[in-house]
Amino acid sequence: MIDHMKGRAITVKRWPHDIQGSMFYQKNVKVNGSISPIAIDEMTSLLQWVARGAIEFHVPLGLMSEPMRHDWAVLDLDPPLDAPWSQVHDGAILVSDLLDSIGVPFLLKTSGQKGVHFYVAIQPADQRQVVYWMQRLATLLVQSFPGWMTVERQRSLRGRRIYLDYLQNGFKRTMVGVYSLRALPNAAVSAPIRREELIYPPDHWTPDRVMRRVMELGDLFCPHAPRIDFGNALRQHKLIPE
Repeated sequence: MIDHMKGRAITVKRWPHDIQGSMFYQKNVKVNGSISPIAIDEMTSLLQWVARGAIEFHVPLGLMSEPMRHDWAVLDLDPPLDAPWSQVHDGAILVSDLLDSIGVPFLLKTSGQKGVHFYVAIQPADQRQVVYWMQRLATLLVQSFPGWMTVERQRSLRGRRIYLDYLQNGFKRTMVGVYSLRALPNAAVSAPIRREELIYPPDHWTPDRVMRRVMELGDLFCPHAPRIDFGNALRQHKLIPE
């Protein structure tokens, strides 16, 4: 968990009186009289935040040293609130097929709630470029599967379609961190998964199950290839202009 937060400005969601009580976000701390972003680079700081009631840890896509330049591109599949998991599964397979067809390696994780997150390890690029690239991919998916997916931001206009949230690539946006718990009764984990494990809904990934899996398989959320030039990959397949 720490490896994936190191060097990034973390946002914590705190429930000081358990998940039935009130929650608040925290992005900064006071250090020697000055305000600084939250840094969690080692075990002591992580445990200190847990002791303060932090349950969820949300992570930006760029490093603290270069927050406007992102080294991850993400696509967040956000289904209707009452959608069956089969709908999310089928949508994620379609996204996987597209990325495979254009040779873009990706990592998958559950949101820990209802959705799925696709991560692409990219050579650092301006966050505005990353938003544009992911917008092009999302738009292509919507054009190909208009009954299944949408980029409509207003929930009431989405109908039964899965929302492809490419705007999560924007500046100061965060994603729930890899291995973070969610504030749910079963404490579901935002867990890295393999494509064939999309059959399991997010609540399958409990802390005990994820811990056993890490002991057996190690960290599945490590890029298996060099970070790609994402813009060039899309240009090669004529998904963005030359």
